[in-house]
Amino acid sequence: MKKSTLSACLLPAATFLLAGAAAWRTASTLAAYQVPLPMTLVCAFGVAVLFASVVVAVSEASRPVFRCRAEGCTYRVRVSHADAAEVRRWQESAAAHPDHEVPARS
Repeated sequence: MKKSTLSACLLPAATFLLAGAAAWRTASTLAAYQVPLPMTLVCAFGVAVLFASVVVAVSEASRPVFRCRAEGCTYRVRVSHADAAEVRRWQESAAAHPDHEVPARS
């Protein structure tokens, strides 16, 4: 199994387990203070979702992003699991894309 395939399988599982552990700890702490069950569940679910979204954001940040260099253009390409030639092709595509998405100024 390739390293990228292995990490792609392990990251969701590890995220799920760690988010569950964080939610369990939150729920047990709130239960110790006799917080009502519905509020405890909502808080635990919120902690799990927050933890999972942080892990996803960190993993997304590790992938290369190529942006258009034009002033105010919001075009960008995020590349993952690509060889050097493919990464270079997307880098050139971001530099010379036909549509510039410049936000309107008010």
